[in-house]
Parts: sequence; C-alpha cells; structure tokens
Amino acid sequence: MIKIEIMKIGNTVLGYHITGHANYAPYGKDIICAAISVLAISTKNALKDVVKADIEIKEQPGDMLITLNNVNNYDTYKEVQIILKSFTNAVTNLAHDYPNNIEIINTK
Repeated sequence: MIKIEIMKIGNTVLGYHITGHANYAPYGKDIICAAISVLAISTKNALKDVVKADIEIKEQPGDMLITLNNVNNYDTYKEVQIILKSFTNAVTNLAHDYPNNIEIINTK
C-alpha cells in the first residue's frame, strides 16, 4: 500500500511524505504507482522550479519527503498552497478510487 502523509497546520499544507508501493500490478506495470509518482514529481518540480519555493527534498526509492522551509514567505505562499492543495486533492481522489492501494494520512 502507498501511504501519503499530508502535513498541515490548520488549512496550510506544509508538505507530503509518500512511502510504499500500491501492489496493484507487477513492478513497472503498476498504474497506481505511476499516477502517484507523476503527481509527486510534478508537484515537487512546480514548487522548486516554477514558484522557487524554499523546500527540503528527501528522496530514495519508494520514499519521498517534501517539506516547506519558510511558510511565511508571502510572495510565494498563495502559489505554494495552490500547488500543494491541488496535489492533496488529486491523491485524495485516487485514494477514494483505490482504497486498497492508497492511504491518506492527514497530520497536524
């Protein structure tokens, strides 16, 4: 199962931590893992390269942790929250469709 931790303070999303494998299909053919990977990597790249957010990135196979370092930077706050809330919405919808393969954990 893929576990996706969405880290929040109130309505502010601070980052996400993804671990595991969906086990929906064999490695390399798993459409759920592929979907989550695309969302996670696209979100990371948007934060880093598009809005130039101050983020910490820790990656290894089957594990990605993205956290905001400076939440109070008003120049990018709105854009960062739009990106992170879009990610949260997308993975939550996938978890609803594939409850045996994806678990969403909201932490505050």
